[in-house]
Amino acid sequence: MLRKFIYGLCLVALLVIVGGYGYLHTKLPQRSGEIVLPGLKHKVQVLFDEWAVPHIEAQNEQDAFLALGYLHAQDRLFQLELMIRVAQGRLSEILGEDMLDADRYFRTLGISRFAETYAKDYFHKNPQNVKDALKAYLSGLNAFVSGGPAPIEFTLLGIPKREYTIKDLICTGVYMSYTFTNAVRQDPLLSYIHNTFGAGYLKDLAVYWPKDDTKIDVSSKSSGSELELAELSFEIANLLSQVPTFFGSNAWAVSGSRTKSGKVILANDPHIGYAAPSTWYEAHLKTPDWELYGHHIAGIPFALIGHNRRMAWGVTMLQNDDLDFYLERTNPDNPDQVWFRDDWEDLRIIEEAIPVRDREDYPLRIRISRHGPVINDVLEPVKESVKQPVALSWQMLSDFENSTEQVFYELGHSKTLADTHAAVSKLHAPGLNISYGDAEGNIAWWAAARLLIRPSHVNSFIFLDGASGKDEFTGYRDFSGNPQSVNPDSGIVFNANNQPGDMGTGLEPGYYAPETRARRLSQLLKQEKYDWTTSDMQQIQLDTKHPGIPRFRKYFLEVLNESSRRDKLFQSAAETFINWDGNHAKDAVGPTIYHRLFYHLSISIFADEIGEKGTMVLLSTSLADKSIPRILSSPESPWW
Repeated sequence: MLRKFIYGLCLVALLVIVGGYGYLHTKLPQRSGEIVLPGLKHKVQVLFDEWAVPHIEAQNEQDAFLALGYLHAQDRLFQLELMIRVAQGRLSEILGEDMLDADRYFRTLGISRFAETYAKDYFHKNPQNVKDALKAYLSGLNAFVSGGPAPIEFTLLGIPKREYTIKDLICTGVYMSYTFTNAVRQDPLLSYIHNTFGAGYLKDLAVYWPKDDTKIDVSSKSSGSELELAELSFEIANLLSQVPTFFGSNAWAVSGSRTKSGKVILANDPHIGYAAPSTWYEAHLKTPDWELYGHHIAGIPFALIGHNRRMAWGVTMLQNDDLDFYLERTNPDNPDQVWFRDDWEDLRIIEEAIPVRDREDYPLRIRISRHGPVINDVLEPVKESVKQPVALSWQMLSDFENSTEQVFYELGHSKTLADTHAAVSKLHAPGLNISYGDAEGNIAWWAAARLLIRPSHVNSFIFLDGASGKDEFTGYRDFSGNPQSVNPDSGIVFNANNQPGDMGTGLEPGYYAPETRARRLSQLLKQEKYDWTTSDMQQIQLDTKHPGIPRFRKYFLEVLNESSRRDKLFQSAAETFINWDGNHAKDAVGPTIYHRLFYHLSISIFADEIGEKGTMVLLSTSLADKSIPRILSSPESPWW
């Protein structure tokens, strides 16, 4: 009897395993066979290579983009759904109240409001070919939603399938742009330091670019609310850590005069956060009169980096300052009015309800001034104790004439240097470095963005005065004044999120990365070498040497040289660190010693003023990396 029971139990287990396998197998993407898609004008052939990269061959562009949309949905639908929900503040609906802070923040920020207005009132202003491509992509996306299997994540989380819209696609692009911004963490923190400890403490922080650091070559008193706001943005970033972000990139181009083949070599390695599935979606699109091999992101039909038979382009984050915080002055008789210049202005009020899984909806009241949404309203402690509103002004959400879709559509159709220049000059936000090379031997780099002109007295890294009208930006630079370099005599253009050089109007303020990557690129690329190959470029991309280690290490030589007085572990660590050449090899111990030393040094320098949490915010920006060397060389720094 027991034997029969065990046999029966094993049979049930086997049936469950087989059934489960069969069920999961239905969720796999289709890589062969035939699919009938509504809206196709002609037959489209899709071949997958050994890496599952689709090679799409169609008779016209609309069919190619429709097929791409279907494939994006088949392979990345949950990823797309997640990014849209982040942008629109709808995570709590599926993940519960743990995501409520993130939802309140992003609903207040207003990505969804911007996308809705853009889709309704501005999308039609795009060129017809751009609109046709976007609509075709969207049709392909929705064809899978209506006819394909729901991803397993949809089933597990109870996410209903729905038809996606142009608004959703816009939200995806704007959210990715948001991940570029450092101002949401850095500006509140710097304002807190400035108002609490004084300008002297900012002096030794590398808020502005140190004079001698490597730049991109051009050819031509506090309540504490600021610190809480910085900590909030840091915590939200942690909440959303599973949604990949861009955090740094390198790109360079070498002219044919310096290569073995005599042809231009372009190298680009965007440092996007790791994710499974990958954030990038590699695809090859071909029609009788157009061809492009590029890297896409789900929800964005146009390649962000790519190449055709005539040219190639790459991108890195520019990190220019296009986001400001304004302190508003509230009417004591009406908290929903703020002063501007010579009169009280009504705040725009929006009432929303956030659906939350397994509990009642959460009511949200959003206040918006002429500068933007009042962002400290999402901080309950600050909301109760601080009456002065802080409005967030981000160019990405106020510039409806900006069409990133058109920019990347035109980049994907460019054939010449002039075509590419015309395309990148249309980009307003987010700020990007565009690197370029073509079959004619041209190389170029452009800082592509609509750069703000601010009054000379304005320090855009701390909270600005929203009441007087004196801190308003006054216009935009003409693109000809943007940092750029076209066919320089050196035969090299490169950037690594570092500060662009001066085009004659002063350095552009921004949240630029430490210059160490740029300095290392300069060391490698500017050597007297005229036979560069693609293999050489791959080795540079894999280079792990930190050029700032000798400078950093010299401040600790006295302690290190006294290691004989310490225990054996200290002696061993000191010897390792002294002899370390700065390379971050996977089996090297030097990097571990350096990064732990840097971390504890940061805590000891900053935590007594801004707390450990504030120090973690600082470490999440580039400020600590840029400022520690300056503070180490300044014995009189107030941070000591």
